[in-house]
Amino acid sequence: MKASVWTFLSVCIRTFFNLIISKLFATYFGASGLALLAHFQNLLGMVTALAGEGLNKGIIKHLADRQLKTEDRQVFFVAGLCINVLIFLVACLLAFFYQENLMLIFGESFSFGIWALFVGIPLLANLLNLFLIAVVQSEQHYKLFAFLNTLNIILSTLCIYLSMYYNAITFALIAYGMGQGISLFITLPFARKILQQFINLSALSTQKIKQKALLLTDFMAIGLSIVLFNRFGVYLLREYNITVFGMEQTGFWEAIMRLSEGYTFAFNATFVVVFYPKVSSLVSEPEKLRKYLGQTFKILIPLLAVGLYAVYFLRVHLIVLLFDESFLPALYLVSGVIIGDFFKLINYLLSNILMAQGRTRLFIALQGIFVGQFFLSVYFLAPTFGLSSLPLTWLISYVVSVFVLLLILRKTLWGC
Repeated sequence: MKASVWTFLSVCIRTFFNLIISKLFATYFGASGLALLAHFQNLLGMVTALAGEGLNKGIIKHLADRQLKTEDRQVFFVAGLCINVLIFLVACLLAFFYQENLMLIFGESFSFGIWALFVGIPLLANLLNLFLIAVVQSEQHYKLFAFLNTLNIILSTLCIYLSMYYNAITFALIAYGMGQGISLFITLPFARKILQQFINLSALSTQKIKQKALLLTDFMAIGLSIVLFNRFGVYLLREYNITVFGMEQTGFWEAIMRLSEGYTFAFNATFVVVFYPKVSSLVSEPEKLRKYLGQTFKILIPLLAVGLYAVYFLRVHLIVLLFDESFLPALYLVSGVIIGDFFKLINYLLSNILMAQGRTRLFIALQGIFVGQFFLSVYFLAPTFGLSSLPLTWLISYVVSVFVLLLILRKTLWGC
């Protein structure tokens, strides 16, 4: 319970400061600036997700095992550090070969030298910071974890605010990355006592590090699937949108996506965190699980409909509050996204049932299929519907995903 409370507070604070960052970019640089911010965050997010959603989950699992010998825990710690550095080096290599495209999107003034110095080094610091925060979490220091987990976004917001003095988007983007990296130098002294127990170089060997690194490969595979089917897919889609619709129109779409992410987080933080453990505990009792799911959907579906209608009713006020009046031309995108989000939130619940049943490979395969279907839909609908193809595709994709998941889970839900 204590862990859930502190994690919830941490995520709330992160979401709040993310909205402030969006507001700053929207106010100073308009829709085009918001599109560039989303692209930049997505780019960095592909690297941090591979570590955070994959490697660090494995580190938490193994370091939290109190039956593990101290020496083994120390080797896992060093293996995690080494893999983080390897992830960073691979990211640098990809950025080097991809630099022409990066310059095309972010501007020629954003040279590879600037990337290496002002984006690359803070990115490495952020990777190490996220790794150390995962170690703190594995030791169940929840208050410290919540504090450190919110620090990087707060510092990023402060750095971006200070960079607005120059009124240049390049400085603002660099400030975002710098704030993330600076956090490491605050984490180190706060987590010093926790980290000391993992530092024992005399007990290490290359062979032991390789062995522990191999045990983390399954978690890396999960992280890689998230990067490929989620982060990279969104990145490619945004590049397509920028090419076909232009930077400003893409920015309007990003604004609606950020509005959607806001209430999606509220749903996850207040309900899914309870739903998943409950379903997991009932997986071995089909009748009780079926009864629980029936009662849950009977209550939840009307609540979702009412909540999403309230968002639609307040759409003008929300867009002005979160961005500014220059984003009001994006209003026509809202209805399709909100209807799609109704099915998206049901999709989340059904996906959690699938995960609770341990059907991870099927879940990963479905992610790939749905991403591919989304791309194809946009590609074929864009010439006819223009930017409206995006909310239309959003709606179609989640309706299809819910239909497929209902077919897969029909025995779990209805016993047939």
